[in-house]
Amino acid sequence: MSVQNKEIAKLWRKEKEVWDLKDIDGIITAIQGSCGFGCRNLAWRDTKYHSEEQFRPLLEKYVANIEYLHHTDIELNTRSDGDLGLAWGFYSEEVKHKGENPEKTHIRFTSTYHKIEGGWKLIM
Repeated sequence: MSVQNKEIAKLWRKEKEVWDLKDIDGIITAIQGSCGFGCRNLAWRDTKYHSEEQFRPLLEKYVANIEYLHHTDIELNTRSDGDLGLAWGFYSEEVKHKGENPEKTHIRFTSTYHKIEGGWKLIM
């Protein structure tokens, strides 16, 4: 695996880790400026956040309702070409919202990254 591909894999895992830790600042840093939110397509997710001030209260409310959240990568592939990077594969997500039954979901994902000064940034 190339150095760039290792960087993308490390970043993808870090993005999941900040969710598991319910690290609001880490989540905002990881996803701010990207397009899309969440893996579920059965519920509308508004992705038109124009600033951290608009997004933060919604994120805090969502995270406060989570008892636990765990991500486990099952298959993680990466590829890069110039300043474009991809991560794709499968992971499992275990989540328990307050007052709800626990859920376990197996998710197929694709994430797109752009190389900027200082590293990679999630764009979609």
